[in-house]
Amino acid sequence: MGLLKINTFEEGLERVISTVLNGQTRPVIVSINGSANSGKTELRKKAHENLDIKHGKRGWIGLRGDSLDRFIQYPEGPDYFLIEDTGPFPLAADNYALEFFGKKPDLRVYINRKIPPELVEKLTEREYDLVIENSTATNK
Repeated sequence: MGLLKINTFEEGLERVISTVLNGQTRPVIVSINGSANSGKTELRKKAHENLDIKHGKRGWIGLRGDSLDRFIQYPEGPDYFLIEDTGPFPLAADNYALEFFGKKPDLRVYINRKIPPELVEKLTEREYDLVIENSTATNK
């Protein structure tokens, strides 16, 4: 297996959107991992706005660990679910998705301000599908 390509924020956003639009099973689950102030929330919000407004997809967004009880009132469920989690390991978001939806995320994203080349191998080994270097991220 080859190493992952480092994508810009815009390339990564397009990949998240296309994954949801082309997903074969509902909900399409995307986990977004990264350190503090890396752009996780910005990516999640922009993807959600684009999918809801431009494409008419209904999605849920949340942080890993959020209770999904609030969604029980919607038995038809979402078209997609975007999970935001802090840290470099996708396992916690995988387990969260398995618990509530019975499957792992369809797309695992890692985002950070700077991605040194030596980190790409580790991210590939951790089974990420998409790596985003967000050099424009700012502190909240």
